Amino acid sequence: VETPTTLVEATDPRTYEKKTGDVSLIWPVKAESVAYVTGKISGVAITGTEANETVTAIREGVVMYSGNYRGYGDVVFIKSTDNYIYMYSGLSSLSVEKGENVNYKKEIGKSGTDSYSGKPVVNLMVYKNDDPCDPAEVPRG
Repeated sequence: VETPTTLVEATDPRTYEKKTGDVSLIWPVKAESVAYVTGKISGVAITGTEANETVTAIREGVVMYSGNYRGYGDVVFIKSTDNYIYMYSGLSSLSVEKGENVNYKKEIGKSGTDSYSGKPVVNLMVYKNDDPCDPAEVPRG
C-alpha cells in the first residue's frame, strides 16, 4: 500500500529587485507591470494583460535562435545591426525562425504563463558584448 504524498507549494527561486520598470515604455507585450530580475538571469519580467498575448520585437534584427532553450522554455534571440542581443523568453509559441529578418513590432510569438504566479509573463534580457544591459535603456525601433 502506497502512502499518499502531500503536495508542497513551490516557492519562486528568482530574486526581484525593488526597482520596478516603466510600463509606459515600448515592451514586447502591453505591460501591466515590469519587475527587474537578478540572479541566474538579468533583465525584466513583464507581466502582460492577457494570456497568449502577441509578443513583438522591440528592435529590428536577425533571429539568431528560435526554440526551446536550457530551462527557459521557448525563446527567441534577435541580434540588432548595432550588436545588441535581445532575448525574449517565457513564450508559449514561436512565430519566427533562425535567420529570419525581424522588423520592429513584428510578432515573434505568444506570451506564456508564469509557473509561479499563474500570470502571463514575458522575460526580456538584453546583452551587448556579452554584458547585460538595462532593458529600459536599450535602443528600440
